[in-house]
Amino acid sequence: MPSNSARLRARLALMQPALDRITGAFWTDPRLPELYPRLLLELHPLVRAGSPILELAAEVARVRVDDPLGSPLAEYYAEHAEEERGHDEWVLDDLEQLGYDREQVRTRVPSAPVAALFGAQYFWVLHAHPLALMGYIACVEGRHALASELDRIIARTGLPEAAFSNYRNHARLDPQHRDEILALLDRLPLDDRHHELLGLSAMYTCNALGSLFASLSRA
Repeated sequence: MPSNSARLRARLALMQPALDRITGAFWTDPRLPELYPRLLLELHPLVRAGSPILELAAEVARVRVDDPLGSPLAEYYAEHAEEERGHDEWVLDDLEQLGYDREQVRTRVPSAPVAALFGAQYFWVLHAHPLALMGYIACVEGRHALASELDRIIARTGLPEAAFSNYRNHARLDPQHRDEILALLDRLPLDDRHHELLGLSAMYTCNALGSLFASLSRA
């Protein structure tokens, strides 16, 4: 019987080729110097919303006193919320390097693709099970291949290296976060219903992330 983490990795592997094609096309687009700031504008509300949804998931998990997943998920989400706090400032730092006003970025209305990507997690956390958020995290923080390409990407854009602090920092942190997620999953007593929700969340996130990158490339 494959482990919990192996089952999730198998789901993610189904989405990986298509997502790699879409993101690869974005990072090699000749218009990358103008597309990159647009990407940061889209990423800012996603990163900013990270700690709040983790705190919400921790609260929802904490009150599930008869659920064997409740306590370990609550502990993980609460700790991860602290780790993610303030990461949106990295995106603001990068945009400021590119000439954007921090307050205007903060008050910008998030786009429909961003709302679709993140909004599903609120629904699943509140109306299905807080485990769903693990699928989102596994997709977003499990994709660290960009780290090996980052220097070439920066050179390709011609933009200041100081405008890439968000990607630099996450390239350093995300592999550890990925390993923590997988280790926790293997300690949880998951049944088929849990795996269905976890896989659905992960695959939805990868698909929505691909749609976001594709929309930027079409802009």
